Amino acid sequence: MRAHQPGYTLIEVVVTILAASIFLIGISQLSLTSLNLSISVSRRTVADNLSYSNLRKYVNGSGARNWFDCNAGSTATLLNSTSAVDGLPAPVTQLITASAPYGCPGTIVVTSKVTYGITNTEYVYAGYESY
Repeated sequence: MRAHQPGYTLIEVVVTILAASIFLIGISQLSLTSLNLSISVSRRTVADNLSYSNLRKYVNGSGARNWFDCNAGSTATLLNSTSAVDGLPAPVTQLITASAPYGCPGTIVVTSKVTYGITNTEYVYAGYESY
């Protein structure tokens, strides 16, 4: 019978490597998830700011007489753009519409919508402007 020798057995080494591997895989998955969430939040912020900025160009307290023609009808498309936007995946669509649901003169409803990516993620703002 052999005497007890110092060192680690093969089983101990395998279990240690397996535990370390599981830990490292978990850390890498956590890092990847964190990166994906960061990118998603960044895109949402860009789309949200763009949609709100587009809305504020028209709903700013100056009245709708400069950009809304009540004689031509009660609805209008103020912007319909599919241009590229830094920070957002293509395709990016910006749509701003205005309508006078109660006729003119009256309150004009302005809607600003930004749609981006292949999943068509949307951010919509709406506001009112007097005519």
